[in-house]
Amino acid sequence: MGPRARVVLAVVLVLTAAGSACSAQQDDPRAGLLAVPSTTSGVATTLDPSLPPPPSPDKIKSEFALAISSKNFCAVVQTLDSEVPDVGVRAAVTETYQILADSTKSATVILPPELTDDWPAVVEATRLAAIEATRAGGDINDPSIGAQFVTSKFDDAYNNVIAWSTDHCS
Repeated sequence: MGPRARVVLAVVLVLTAAGSACSAQQDDPRAGLLAVPSTTSGVATTLDPSLPPPPSPDKIKSEFALAISSKNFCAVVQTLDSEVPDVGVRAAVTETYQILADSTKSATVILPPELTDDWPAVVEATRLAAIEATRAGGDINDPSIGAQFVTSKFDDAYNNVIAWSTDHCS
């Protein structure tokens, strides 16, 4: 899978802070909810003020709900990789991780057959990250959150999801 396999994941599925990592994230298909937050001295970097404000957890939830209700797995993957909540608001971090856990589980009903062996690892990682986000009080810098996405099982599964998406989504 090339460079994607070498990228270390953390969630937000993880939540990304654009800051100094913005240009690297543009090339990484996991630069949305499932990307490693950029940190400076242990504190997440602030989002670029020239960018539009981050979406609310409610907007992210509605995008997942629309994708699932319309049976559009490509839109599920796109939402995982595009929307990033305000990482400076701990309540938004906690809520977004729970939305992510609930939505990946709900998306199982529209799962393409090619991903039946991979998707459970994504669902489990997001479930555990939601638990850790709650435990950490929404502190995006808590390493236990991102640790759920830095496993070979998750990395292999998510790389397969991205490969499927590349082949099947426009």
